[in-house]
Amino acid sequence: ILSQGIHITSNSDVVVYAHIYANARSDATLVLPTQTAGRDYYTMSFTQKVTGSNRQNEFLIIGLEDSTYIDITPTAGTLSGTHSKGVKYTKMLNKGQVYQIQSDSDLTASKIASYGTNTSTCKRIAVFSGSSFTPLGCTSASSGDNLFQQIYPVSAWGKTFVTAPFKTRY
Repeated sequence: ILSQGIHITSNSDVVVYAHIYANARSDATLVLPTQTAGRDYYTMSFTQKVTGSNRQNEFLIIGLEDSTYIDITPTAGTLSGTHSKGVKYTKMLNKGQVYQIQSDSDLTASKIASYGTNTSTCKRIAVFSGSSFTPLGCTSASSGDNLFQQIYPVSAWGKTFVTAPFKTRY
C-alpha cells in the first residue's frame, strides 16, 4: 500500500487521461470522475506472451475515502505468493492510498468489492487493471504491448449489448 494516489480538482470541465509507457510500449486510459466510482468491480487483463521481468498481469485499487475496507478475490496466485487463486482477503485503504497486485497468470475476473463494517459505511473505490506485455493475438511476434484501463464498476454495466463479429476471430 502506497500513498501515491493523485486527486485532481478543477473549476472548469476537464478531460483527464493517464498514460503508461515502458521502452517502445505505451497505452492510455480515460480517468473517470470520482462521482462515477463504484463499490464492486471485476478486473480485465490478458494472457502474457511470456513470463519474466516486467511482464505481469496486474490491478490496482485506489482509496477515495479514509477507512475503506475492500474484499479482494484474485483469479490467480499473486506474484509475491502472498495470496492464492480464489481465496478472498481484505485490505483497508485510506484516501489517496494505492494497492497493487501482480501475477504471472491472467487476473481477468478478479473480484474487488468494498464493504461496510459496524463502524463504517460501504465506500467507493477506483480500480485500474491490465497487462504489461501482450502479443494481442499475434503469437509469432517478438514484442508485445501493455494494456491499461480504468475499470467501470458493476453498477455502470448495461444489460443489452451489441457486438460485431470479426471474420477471422472467434
